[in-house]
Amino acid sequence: LVGSEMCIRDRFCIYQTGTGITEEMIMDKASDKIEIDTRNYSDNFGSSRHQLLQILDALDTGIFFLNPELILDASHSKFFSDIFEPETVTHRPFLELLENKVSEKTLEEAQEYLNFMFMEEHDEMTIADLNPLKKIELHLSDENGMWKASKHLSFKFKRIREEGRINYVMGMISDITSQ
Repeated sequence: LVGSEMCIRDRFCIYQTGTGITEEMIMDKASDKIEIDTRNYSDNFGSSRHQLLQILDALDTGIFFLNPELILDASHSKFFSDIFEPETVTHRPFLELLENKVSEKTLEEAQEYLNFMFMEEHDEMTIADLNPLKKIELHLSDENGMWKASKHLSFKFKRIREEGRINYVMGMISDITSQ
């Protein structure tokens, strides 16, 4: 797919160039008030979704989707799952994944921020600066609860609209530990 574009229903696109897929390319397209026509999904969508998931798995950036209850959707990249390994991430409350890995204050601020992301009255660009997960240190523990490592992560969020309503928030996570 070098030098190509992968889209589902000409709405949600991922671009791949000779140098690879970049987070900025994905986020730029995602910020264009994505409208998804769920009434017209067909067998082609299943094939397109499979291709999209293959592309997501090849990224060095984690991508995931949250519903208004802040529950993780089944669609997410392998990179996202690997960050929280060995925990199961599908259909879990997102903030539950962060418990005991970030401070209580960060967890509370993240909940408030993500709830704002689902409120139409809050402008997405205005509240972007409030993102408490923009740069965080995630503390990882072993099966006995003992600290084993820390990772420095950066989260970004964009609204996904269906029929004019905010139905999902797309999250992107980057490991910035080496930066």
